Amino acid sequence: MKNLIKFIKVAIFVLALLLIGNILKNDFNSDDFKKLILKADYLYLINTIVIVFISIILKGHRLQIISKQFEIFPSFFEAVKIQIISITFAMITPGRAGEFTKIFLLAKEDKKKLPLTTVICVFERLIDVIILSLAGTILCMFTLNDIKILSLLLLLAICIIMSLFLLFNLGFFMKKFEKYIPNKIKTYVDEFEIHKSKIYSKTPLIVLYSTFIWVIDAFFQWSILKSVGSSNSIWPIFGINGITAIMGILTILPMGLGTVDISALYLYDKILNVPHEKIVFLLASYRFFGIGTLILMLLPIMVLQKGFVESIYNKTIKKNIK
Repeated sequence: MKNLIKFIKVAIFVLALLLIGNILKNDFNSDDFKKLILKADYLYLINTIVIVFISIILKGHRLQIISKQFEIFPSFFEAVKIQIISITFAMITPGRAGEFTKIFLLAKEDKKKLPLTTVICVFERLIDVIILSLAGTILCMFTLNDIKILSLLLLLAICIIMSLFLLFNLGFFMKKFEKYIPNKIKTYVDEFEIHKSKIYSKTPLIVLYSTFIWVIDAFFQWSILKSVGSSNSIWPIFGINGITAIMGILTILPMGLGTVDISALYLYDKILNVPHEKIVFLLASYRFFGIGTLILMLLPIMVLQKGFVESIYNKTIKKNIK
């Protein structure tokens, strides 16, 4: 199964590269791109650094809210630190796999808590995927007339609805299919069932909080485009960001290389008529300022807790690379 998934990701990546090459070969002017870099309003680009700081702080507070419902009580500073480390690791790993380092960070080396912290991370990711999928679906419904894309998005919407139905009826399905479910999965589901009444009561707040976080992330892209003279509404960017973020999971390279690029090139061109030179500038700046800001935030942690960060890296990222 793992080999099949890897093969599919490699195939998607190769296809994305071929499409990117074809697009840039036919409609990309390197001289115009150089002019964009020289004429960019760097005040808007500096603004992206502030946006990343705000986003990380909000994500830290959200993690704190979710964790408390599962009787894990990180301080605000600890929650922010966990998000800085896990998101930085996510940026340097394929499919953002490194983000699940927060499972170990929340557990604080207590193996008994790992099922609980796994459920916390899965729930957090599930909320994000639902919001991003809905944003992308709504955007495409009102802006694209391509029946193939709309059909895929309809299928995605059905999958989201089914996922929500499953989430709210886990106990029922567990009893029906108990003999087919591995014990490890049962442990995770049991932990969720114990705490589900608390998490359900906070779900509307978490959804609103998460939506605001992703709107902030859309402002990050808006600021980059604004720096090179593109004046676009934030809402289509919010929808495009939803699709490109999900596409970032389907790549074999870090930072969503390949799949994010082709989806951004297609959607910004098709929906907002942004020139390819500006889209390439957006993608390069998004990665440069995003990773750069995260590294700046990670440096004090590396200096003060170098052994701790190395330990987490060896247990998660390094182990998976081998």
